Amino acid sequence: MIKAVVFDLDDTLISEDDYIKSGYQAVAGFLCEKYREEAGKNWNKAVVFRELYQLYEKKSSRVFNEFLEGHHISYEKQDILELVDVYRNHTPEISFYPEVEACLKKLKEEGISIGIISDGYLETQTRKAEVLKLDSLAEKIIFTESLGREIGRAHV
Repeated sequence: MIKAVVFDLDDTLISEDDYIKSGYQAVAGFLCEKYREEAGKNWNKAVVFRELYQLYEKKSSRVFNEFLEGHHISYEKQDILELVDVYRNHTPEISFYPEVEACLKKLKEEGISIGIISDGYLETQTRKAEVLKLDSLAEKIIFTESLGREIGRAHV
């Protein structure tokens, strides 16, 4: 008899790519505000988002640096850290994969306990959980980084 089921959050219950897009949307809005004068009149959130996401798709580990450099905007390390902070701490626009919520509710109805485990930056994973209202669907949620960064980021 099954008593509990534990799910991983990213790419099991939600699309990590949806989170990434949401983050780049937040950064795009921030960039449009912060660099409005340097950017010129053709810059808008959709264009900036598209450029950021294309850099990400090229597997760039320096998306923000390359974006600013590509637009001839001078920056310092603190500027990049600020963009990383916007990305990691935005309120994500994410949702479950189709039928996930119904599945979780069905398991609960059958008396099966639900656990969710998620690795990655604690602030990021906590925001995902809040948006998805995971505390109402799972008995236990474990953010591995809360156990220590070396555990929470061990997959990197």
